[in-house]
Amino acid sequence: MKFLHLTDTHYLKSDHEAAQQMLKQLAKQVAFECLDFVVHTGDLTNDGDEADYQALKDLMEATFPKDLPIYYCLGNHDLKRDYNKVFEGNDTSDLHYFTVNHRGYRIIILDTSIEGLHDGEVKGDQAEWLFQELSEPSEKGTLIFQHHPYGIGWAEGEAECKVETGFFDRLKQSDVLAIFTGHLHMQRNSLVEGIPQYSANSTRFGITLYKEQLWISDRTGYSLVSVSDGLIDYYPEILVPNQTPIDKYLG
Repeated sequence: MKFLHLTDTHYLKSDHEAAQQMLKQLAKQVAFECLDFVVHTGDLTNDGDEADYQALKDLMEATFPKDLPIYYCLGNHDLKRDYNKVFEGNDTSDLHYFTVNHRGYRIIILDTSIEGLHDGEVKGDQAEWLFQELSEPSEKGTLIFQHHPYGIGWAEGEAECKVETGFFDRLKQSDVLAIFTGHLHMQRNSLVEGIPQYSANSTRFGITLYKEQLWISDRTGYSLVSVSDGLIDYYPEILVPNQTPIDKYLG
């Protein structure tokens, strides 16, 4: 199974050209026909309205093949009601979480976002739903996708996603193979009670920790992920800075 991990597009209609160019570059680099699905792990827009979500949806549909499933998580810069109106066809501000299956793997999409707050959480009804889903193992294992990562942040010891007592004990007893997140705008790999957690580069702008200070950078990217027989190959790719084929570089 192979999929594309995107995150943090922070789209606004006023900056449409930059997003369009990013997706054009992505289309040049990725063989869409080899993918089983695409996941966007949140911050689709930058506090955008319904019109921004509609423009982003149109742009995504124009970029990717119509038969390629695209799943969306919501981030702290997303507005649930506007997202739901455009992408789900309902006028609610409900949490957006669900499960699907691909090639024997269970794919769980969680909603860690709390409107108006920077940090996220998986608590209450959503947490109970998650562990109900995980109570029966899937054929090949489970992959979880969400915006905020567990246990890490930009500062050492900072946790961007809050959970209830006992959450991680229950998680490590499940068949979860890996967790995929966004939010940090940097490629980060960590372990959550022994479970690999992968945080992807943003497609909009990068954040770099330099001498204990956060810097905005023009680094953007995405990740291609292959999963086979329990082996997860997480391959980060760069959109900016531009790259040169090695044969041209070596002359």
